[in-house]
Amino acid sequence: MLALLCTLAFALAALIAVAAILATMHGRGAQIAALWAEYRSLRADREFLVQITSHGPAPARTQAIIAAMPAARRHGQRAFRPGEAARPSRHLRAAA
Repeated sequence: MLALLCTLAFALAALIAVAAILATMHGRGAQIAALWAEYRSLRADREFLVQITSHGPAPARTQAIIAAMPAARRHGQRAFRPGEAARPSRHLRAAA
């Protein structure tokens, strides 16, 4: 019985939270619409820039890459030398 009561209490709390979200979104409808319009405008600007800087219309893959965050640069790794593993790592122990 207690489990059923707790389940109903959680369901009621979730329902109240959803109602609060909907009420907030309804009150901020104009601001949300302005944000969507700005997002669409920026997307159209990016597509336009791709088209004028390339030789033809940009393929969908290029548009997806432009929309994504810039990829991290890969740095070359130094070759491992067998003698390096035998060195004591006292400076690491002192930091710990």
